Amino acid sequence: MGNHELTLSRQDVHGFWPDKLKYQFSTASRAAIFGDSLVTEIELTPLIEKLRIGKIKTTLREIRKTKTVPGPDYSTAEGWHGMWKRETDILSKTFEVPEGCEDTDPQLDIPMFKFKSLFKLPESLTQCRQSVEYNEWIRIKHMVIYSVTLINPDGHLSEVSELVSSVLIVLLIPE
Repeated sequence: MGNHELTLSRQDVHGFWPDKLKYQFSTASRAAIFGDSLVTEIELTPLIEKLRIGKIKTTLREIRKTKTVPGPDYSTAEGWHGMWKRETDILSKTFEVPEGCEDTDPQLDIPMFKFKSLFKLPESLTQCRQSVEYNEWIRIKHMVIYSVTLINPDGHLSEVSELVSSVLIVLLIPE
């Protein structure tokens, strides 16, 4: 498999929590290689005064779906659909907004935080499975979840979570 086959489009996830936060998470590509790092550009714009950004957590989740042929003891009438689904959090990283990343939001002309985060991916198949979308029988995909804790002016905590639709993790075999 050549590197040209791994070039998948840039992925941007952005949102707006009215009267709280404007946010954006951007990755250069949906493709990643075992042992590589996923680089994410993060933009967080607090929309109310004295709203503070707390801990930020990045989680890699593996979703496995396996289709099986029902045996004589199972039927679709009994609720058997022939698909097993299992979700597992493979690894996570928790960090805070780095020092010196203050900027100005170009659209709103208010202070924002803009920085990059490196998320080291598993190095081998013993830690994580390769992404598979080959057939209807076995499907393995990976999601990256970003969670941001907000410390409101009155002291209570809120959290915003966003899911990057999928990240393709592959093992490259030298040619």
